[in-house]
Amino acid sequence: MPQDTLHHGDASHHLDRRSHLDKIHPLDKLWLCRSVCDEDIDRVAEEAGISRLLATILLGRGMSDPEGIKEFMDPRMDGLNDPFLFNGMDRATERIIKAVKANERIVIYGDYDVDGITSTALLYGFLSELGSNVEYYIPDRIEDGYGLSINALHRIRLAGSCLIITVDCGITAVDEVKYINENGMEIIITDHHECKEILPEAFEIISSGIPGSRYPFKELAGVGVAYKLACAIAAKMGLDTDCSNFLDLTALGTVADVVSLTGENRIIVKNGIDIIQSTRRPGLRALLDNCGLQGKPVTSWVISFVLAPRINAAGRVGKASRAVRLFTTADAQEALSIVLQLNEENRLRQETETGILRQAIEIVEREIDLKTEKVIVICGKGWHHGVIGIVASRITDRYYRPCILISCEEDGAAKGSGRSVQGFDLFRALGSCGHLLEKYGGHEMAAGLSLRAENIPAVRREINIYADEVMEERDLIPKITIDAVIKREDISLARVRELEKLAPFGAGNPSPVFEYDALTVAEARAVGESKHLKLKLEDGGSFIDAIGFNMGNLLEGVNNGSRVDVACSLDVNSWNSEERVQMNIKGIKQCSRIFEEESYFISLDECMRFWSLSEYGGPEAFNFCYRGVEALQDMLQTEKNTVIMVNSLPDAQCLVKFLINNETAIKKNRIICYTSVDCNNFTSNSNFILVNPDPRRLELSWFDNAAIYGSWIDEGYLRAVIEKGGEDKLRLVKSGETPEFNIEQIVPEREELAAVYQYLKAGASEGKAVGSFSRLAEKVAYCYNININYFKIKRCVEIFEELKLIKKDMRKDGGVAFTVIYSGKDKKRLEDSKLYRMLQSLKMRWQQV
Repeated sequence: MPQDTLHHGDASHHLDRRSHLDKIHPLDKLWLCRSVCDEDIDRVAEEAGISRLLATILLGRGMSDPEGIKEFMDPRMDGLNDPFLFNGMDRATERIIKAVKANERIVIYGDYDVDGITSTALLYGFLSELGSNVEYYIPDRIEDGYGLSINALHRIRLAGSCLIITVDCGITAVDEVKYINENGMEIIITDHHECKEILPEAFEIISSGIPGSRYPFKELAGVGVAYKLACAIAAKMGLDTDCSNFLDLTALGTVADVVSLTGENRIIVKNGIDIIQSTRRPGLRALLDNCGLQGKPVTSWVISFVLAPRINAAGRVGKASRAVRLFTTADAQEALSIVLQLNEENRLRQETETGILRQAIEIVEREIDLKTEKVIVICGKGWHHGVIGIVASRITDRYYRPCILISCEEDGAAKGSGRSVQGFDLFRALGSCGHLLEKYGGHEMAAGLSLRAENIPAVRREINIYADEVMEERDLIPKITIDAVIKREDISLARVRELEKLAPFGAGNPSPVFEYDALTVAEARAVGESKHLKLKLEDGGSFIDAIGFNMGNLLEGVNNGSRVDVACSLDVNSWNSEERVQMNIKGIKQCSRIFEEESYFISLDECMRFWSLSEYGGPEAFNFCYRGVEALQDMLQTEKNTVIMVNSLPDAQCLVKFLINNETAIKKNRIICYTSVDCNNFTSNSNFILVNPDPRRLELSWFDNAAIYGSWIDEGYLRAVIEKGGEDKLRLVKSGETPEFNIEQIVPEREELAAVYQYLKAGASEGKAVGSFSRLAEKVAYCYNININYFKIKRCVEIFEELKLIKKDMRKDGGVAFTVIYSGKDKKRLEDSKLYRMLQSLKMRWQQV
C-alpha cells in the first residue's frame, strides 16, 4: 500500500511543531487507519441492521457478509468444528478409552502457565469423572524447565504410569518421546505451539499446526486442544455431554494465552465467560470473590489483568500444581486457602519483577545500541526464571523491539524468555541460531530457550543478523490501528453499548480504536500519584472526559487550549450512579489539521517575497484551463517520478484525497513537501505534492513529470515559478470549481488586529516572551476565540511594526518577544500601513471572483 510521507523545505526550521507538544508522542507511533468504502458501509449497515460506525469497524476487519456478521455478533456453540477433523484424533481417543477401561495409570503432563494449568485441570477433571486412574504432573520451572524433561519422565515411569497425555507442550520433545518409547510407556501429545521439521514419534499428535493437518482453525490455545480432545472422547463413548461445563477453564486459558479471539476461540470465550460469571467451581468462585468481582461483569480484560496474573504466580514463584488443585477441588475452604497463597505469591512476583526490570533497563541504556540492534538480548545473574518473561514483555513495550532476557547460573547454564513485536517471528528467529541453543520452543510472539552462558554473545550477534535480513525500520515503529474516524455525533452511551457486541476483545479482535481529530484541551491534570493523564476535551461546545493510563509524564506537553488529535477506545465510566462516555487514550498528538494548516501558512509566508500585490491582476488573469484533478491521472499513475505544484491548501488536500481514493491503481508513495524537495529525502517512483514552491530552489530535473495545479494567490508568484521551472516542461491544470482560496484565512480583520495588539501589549507590560509565531497564534486564538494562524499573525506584527506600534525581538531559541513603543500621543490608523492596504485590495479582488 502506498505510504504518505511529509517533508519540509527550508521553511521547516520555523515550524515549532514540537516546541510545546514534543512530549505528547515520545515514541512517534504510526497511526494506521483502515480504509473502507462509504457505499459498503451503507450496504452492510442496512443489511445487518447495525449502525454505520459498527459497519465501518467490521468492514475494516474484513467482515462484509451480513450473515457472517450476525454469526460473529452471536457466536453459538454449534459453530465449533468437529474435533475428529484433527489428524489422529480417532486413534488417540480409542487409546485413551482403552486406558480408562483397563484402569491404566494415566498422567496428564502440563505446563506452568495459565494455559497449561487450565488444560491440565480440564483433562484431569474430565477423565476423573469417567472414573479413570489419572494423575497430573506440572513441571517445576526451576528444576524441570519448560515441557517434557527426562528427570520428570523418569519419576513418572517409576510410579508405574502407562500413558502420558501432554497438554500445551511436547510438540518439539523428540528426545524425551524417544525415552518414553524406550521405557515401555506411550504418549499422546496435544499442543498448539510451533513444530520443528522433525516431529516426536508419539502414539499420536493432536495439533492443527503439524504438516498436513486437516483441522480448519489454526489458532486454538493449548486448553482449546484439550477441550476438543475431551469432546471427542465423550462423543466416542456416546456420553450425553458437550463438555460445556469445562468452558470456563477453556475460556480462561484461551484469553490468558493471548491467542486470536476469532473463529472457534471467540465462540469458546464468549460462551465460557458466561459460565465463569455464574461458576459453581469452588476455586474459580473463590478467586473471583477475592478479587472483588462479586456481581461485577467478567470480561476478557478482567481475565487478562486480574485473574491470570494470580494464577500465573503459582508457576512463577511457587508450585503451579496448586493452581490445578484450585480448579479441581470441591472444598471451598481449601480453595480459599489456595487463593490467599496465590495473592501473596503474586505480590512477591511483582516485587521481583520490579527489581529485575530496573536492572534490565540499566543494562539496555548502558550496553545496547538501539540504532544498530533490532533485537535486545541481555542477561543477568540469578534472575528469577519465573519473572524474566514478564520483564521481557515490559522491555519490548518500552523500546518496541523484540527482547530476550536470559538468566545465568553459577554453573554456566542459562535460561531465557523472549517477547516479540508484530511482524517478527521469534520462534523462527531462534531457529536461525538454533545451533547455539540447547533447547527452544514457543511461537511467533513469545518463546523460551536454554543455552550455555558462553554462547549468549553469539546468539545476540546472529539473531540481529537475522533481524536485519527480515525486518525494516518501519517494523520498529509502534503502531496504532485506527478502526474509524469519529465525530461528536458518534459519542453516546447507546453507541458504546452497541460496540460491546463486538466483545470479547483480545488478540485478533482488539477493542475498537478511534481517531477523534481537532479537539481542544479544556483541562489537563495528572491523577493516580501522577501516573495517569486526565483530560477534559472540547469539540464545538461539547465536552468529553479522557484518561491516558501511564501517560502522566505527558502533562507538561498538554496545555489548555492546545489542539490535539486523539486515538482512543470508548468506555462507560460510572461514578455516583451516573454513567458517562469516557475516552481511553491510546495515542495523542498535535492536531494534524492544525499542523497541516500551520505548515501551509509558514510556507506561504516564505514565498510571499515573490508576490507582486501592487501589480495584482486578479484570479481570472491566470486560470489556465478548467479541468479537474482527473486530468493528472495519467501522470500520477505512471511508474515515474511526478511533482505537482500547488499554492492552495484545498488544492493540495484535493490531490491527496484523489491519490488515497485511487491507491489501488496508483501504487506509488505520496510525499508532501513545502517550499522545496529535500534531495536527502528524495524517493524514486513517487508522487510529490509540492506546496508553495520556492522558485529559488526549484529543481525539476529530478522529475520525469511536472505540473502546476489549481489556483494561485498571486500572478507574479506564479510567473516566477513557471519561469524557473521552464514553461515547456510544465503541464498547467486548473480545477473547474470555485476559487480554492479562503481569503479570510490570509487577510487579518480589524477585530483580529485589535486582539493581537491587546495580547502583545499585555505580554510586553509583564515582560514575558510569547514564544514562536506559531505559539503566539495558538494563544491568541484560544484567548479571544478567533480564527488566526501563523500567516495572519505575522502580517499583524508587520503592520504594527510599519505603524511603529511595537518592536519585535527574535530570540536565539526561535522564540519572539515584543516591546510596545507606541506612546499614544499621535493617532494611528490601519490605513496608514501600506501592507494593510495591499492585503485589503487582495481581499476585495478575490471576493469579486
